[in-house]
Amino acid sequence: MEIAGVVLGAVPVILYALDNYERAWDPAKDFWNWGETIGMIRDQIFLQKQQLDTTLKILGLQNPTMEEIEAALLISHPNQVHQFMDIIRRMDNVMNEVAKDLCPDSQGPMQFADPTDRASWQWRRVRRSFGKKKRNQLFSQLHMWNTALLNCGLEKREVSSDSENRVVNLVRKQFDDDKTKTIRENVQALHEAIKRGLRCSCYHAGNFRLDWHDNKPYAERDFLLALSTDDMKQGHGGTLWNAMSMSIDVTSSPATSAVSLPSMAASTASTQSQQPKKKSVRILGFRISTRKLRHSKGSLPISPQVPALAVPSRPASPTHPIQLCDVLQNPQSGQSPLGWIPIPGSAPAKKVRIVAKNEQQGSSEADRKRVIHLHSLLTRKIDTATNQRLALHRKQRFGIAAALSWAVLHLCDSPWLGTTLDTEDINMFLENGSSSPILSTHPYLSHNFQPQTSSAPLPMAPTGSQIPPASKAAQFQSNQIRNMTLFTFAIRLIELGRNLSFEQIRQEYHASSASTLAQPQAQSAQNNPTNLIDDFEVAEYQIRELYLDPGKGYADAVDRCLRFLFPGPANMNTFQYKSFRSTFFADVVAPIQATYELIPGSCASLIV
Repeated sequence: MEIAGVVLGAVPVILYALDNYERAWDPAKDFWNWGETIGMIRDQIFLQKQQLDTTLKILGLQNPTMEEIEAALLISHPNQVHQFMDIIRRMDNVMNEVAKDLCPDSQGPMQFADPTDRASWQWRRVRRSFGKKKRNQLFSQLHMWNTALLNCGLEKREVSSDSENRVVNLVRKQFDDDKTKTIRENVQALHEAIKRGLRCSCYHAGNFRLDWHDNKPYAERDFLLALSTDDMKQGHGGTLWNAMSMSIDVTSSPATSAVSLPSMAASTASTQSQQPKKKSVRILGFRISTRKLRHSKGSLPISPQVPALAVPSRPASPTHPIQLCDVLQNPQSGQSPLGWIPIPGSAPAKKVRIVAKNEQQGSSEADRKRVIHLHSLLTRKIDTATNQRLALHRKQRFGIAAALSWAVLHLCDSPWLGTTLDTEDINMFLENGSSSPILSTHPYLSHNFQPQTSSAPLPMAPTGSQIPPASKAAQFQSNQIRNMTLFTFAIRLIELGRNLSFEQIRQEYHASSASTLAQPQAQSAQNNPTNLIDDFEVAEYQIRELYLDPGKGYADAVDRCLRFLFPGPANMNTFQYKSFRSTFFADVVAPIQATYELIPGSCASLIV
């Protein structure tokens, strides 16, 4: 019953215990005034908790954790944050100490044959924790601290420029170009390995989890993905999702020829000394969900739940390449090596090692997770499965913005991220919980692995390249939009900052400007709402709104990406160069990350 991590989270436990004590039978109750004493204690604790809640609501907090209070005080009272936190922690420690002595243990109260013994035992626990002297001291301390906090002039304030700059500078110090370069190389190799492993004519959708903004220190060789496959074996024709942890390790290459077991054991040491170190990818997979396969970017209906497949155990150390499609269709329970996949074009030869880890083997909970597009969350669509309206709260929105900024830094110019970043490319996993939908903590970037029978996609152009102009819009793109990836990334940042889809922002802009524009111009703009030139004008106007909320740092980062305001020659402004990576991190990633970190709260819940 204790609310883990919440300030004064022990109070509900104490009140619950006191209610039980009050109901206990005692022949001497009238003499001891037990009911009156218990009621007074309960009321005093309740009032002190309510006083603190009232004070914290002034900061815009409700049932906060210590971390959330500290983040709010860092904004409103940066110079006194440590003193305020010390007082609040003292109050929390007092209540936790009382709860430890008062509340029943996890096994429940002791068993007594005689009701009198039971009542006496419970009353001794109350008296031990709430003796008159100790009780007066406890309430005196809580009342003093509550009164002092209330009279200190605590108030909710906007993020000051000094606080924002301090956090931005701390984030900038985290930049490590060697790590960034390693990640960019590893995601390229990872994609080549997966594509080589999917040597089939099936359609496989993928979701790359974006968690660099939330992991400190972030990993260079560990990646989390969710890959799909057609679940035809169960007869439902849906899509089976498999979540996988893929780790790129430097390991010794396996033996490529069959040898007898005695000779292998005898020559282990010599083989290890002779074989060069090679890079490999270890994959740990477990099933996520099932849903109907849709190649379009529309809403995704839900398919019936699919039971887990019974798969025979695989050899402990396979020595031949495997087909990843077979692994996805037959998820392995437990943990065992499944084989390896070569990375084409690598020198020296690199291989992908695959190890299965079905953490949710056959659980129906995994089958209830579904993919939700960012567009559905921004437009607050009704979820047909739960008949509830989906939405993102502030911490979630800017968490996605921070995740996307890191993703552009690490994935731009790779096959994982195309020339545009659309809302349908950004997904969340939604699980139907017992009471309300639960949204995944981190966003995912979608990527489709096309069947090998289909025509090969056109090679991707570097971020600094331009599309040959063939129309007025193309000429505008060539002259004004120097980087389509960063332009669409800026559009996504505007959506997350305004908490509106760009379609809604466009309609709002045209509606507000209709009275000031000449009638033919306004009518023309409304008749052609998706014109690239018009979208640039709409997006540029939103920078003013972002300066008001969430603030200057976020707005400047969006403006840089929208208009590609980066110093240096154009041919050097690509992620292939260290100077541009460093500039992008300092001017885009750091302020967006700081905006996210300065917002109290967590991304663990979904508001509907």
